[in-house]
Amino acid sequence: PSPPAGGRPRSPGTRGAALNAMQARLQRWATSRQARHLANVANSALLLLTFPASLRGGLLSGLALHRLLTSAWVSGFGGMLLMRELSIPPVRRWLNQHFHFLSTTSGSTAFLMCAATMALASGPVGVVAGAATLANAWYGAYLRRLRRRRRPAVVVST
Repeated sequence: PSPPAGGRPRSPGTRGAALNAMQARLQRWATSRQARHLANVANSALLLLTFPASLRGGLLSGLALHRLLTSAWVSGFGGMLLMRELSIPPVRRWLNQHFHFLSTTSGSTAFLMCAATMALASGPVGVVAGAATLANAWYGAYLRRLRRRRRPAVVVST
């Protein structure tokens, strides 16, 4: 192999070590709270856009009315997800008081699955948002599984 631009030949293990280090950094970031927050914000934006996008379809047929109502619910789910992610103290208290299940990982995963199902049922406009929401719910469940594996075992002495 020819030497790199610097003139010194590179050892074969350097490239593999650099890729492994980059992969480890990417995996740490992908499993962080910041990545989860970013995924939820992007997902809520997609869900919020389903109603305005479905308004383009018109209001004349009965099927369009059904899709409009479903997409309005989906946008409501997106708004609730966005309110949860923004963490404004009065809104956070209200959500914890009335929708406590959203603060648990199981509850938020179930919420995302419900929103994904509604999005997929809202017609062609909601298919992208529904698929992204399903992926986000899977991602949350995957992170929950990783966190459970990392917890140390609790030993109870008798």
